[in-house]
Amino acid sequence: MERPIDTGTSTIPAESERMSLQNALSFIQKVGEEKSLQDKIRAVGKGVDLDEIMRIGLEEGFAFTVDELKSAFGKDWLMRRLYYRGRTDERD
Repeated sequence: MERPIDTGTSTIPAESERMSLQNALSFIQKVGEEKSLQDKIRAVGKGVDLDEIMRIGLEEGFAFTVDELKSAFGKDWLMRRLYYRGRTDERD
């Protein structure tokens, strides 16, 4: 079993964990690009059921856990915030 790498200041996830996080990030990107997949997500309903979203991801070929999906959402929003903050700074 792979173990995370402790660098002393942070912990680097094991390769299998990084791949699952990448799968979740790739799934989020695909949802943003494909209307049919957006419709599947909307059909889940107003309550957020991450287990159902994880199942949809698996149907699309992306294996990840709910925790990895949450982490991917956080990273996705952080990157968006940094991107748009940079664009705002360019206009000033």
